[in-house]
Amino acid sequence: PVAFDDGMLPSFGLVLELGDDSEARDAAIDRFVGAMDEREVITTRTRTIGGVEVKVLSHEHRSGEVCIAKVDGYAIATLGAGYLTDILGTMRGETESILSTPIAERARQDVGDGALAWGAVNLRPIADLVRWYAPYEADAILAALGVRALDGFSFGTAMRGGQSVDVFRVAGEIDE
Repeated sequence: PVAFDDGMLPSFGLVLELGDDSEARDAAIDRFVGAMDEREVITTRTRTIGGVEVKVLSHEHRSGEVCIAKVDGYAIATLGAGYLTDILGTMRGETESILSTPIAERARQDVGDGALAWGAVNLRPIADLVRWYAPYEADAILAALGVRALDGFSFGTAMRGGQSVDVFRVAGEIDE
């Protein structure tokens, strides 16, 4: 979690593949950030994180910062520099990507060609953390909910034959 105005917010990372129109999308991101800066909604500054030039957005009444970077055809936005550093490390092959997890692989299979958007949330580390903090209670609580293991969930939307196909899947061992 990230401290933000005397509260804690979960870290987030949004990674967008800019695709063939990367220059146009890159310019749109710059216009959006620039317009907010001109209207004094935010303040922007440039900082180098992990060898990458990053725009850091902040607000005078907020303690948290949003970091935006453009790297190798991707736009990345995170709440704080720590998560951006982790994402950059993954892009360099220093850490395992969530894209290599079974839940993400299944999400890509579910939406297939024509994917408009898809995503996956890996809950295994959270489930492991709960078991670490509540080793005796965790299994009983999950059993009461009919869950033996929860790996994560995936979602996506695609166009197939002119029709929208929407997918939401929960992965794990669930009693029926």
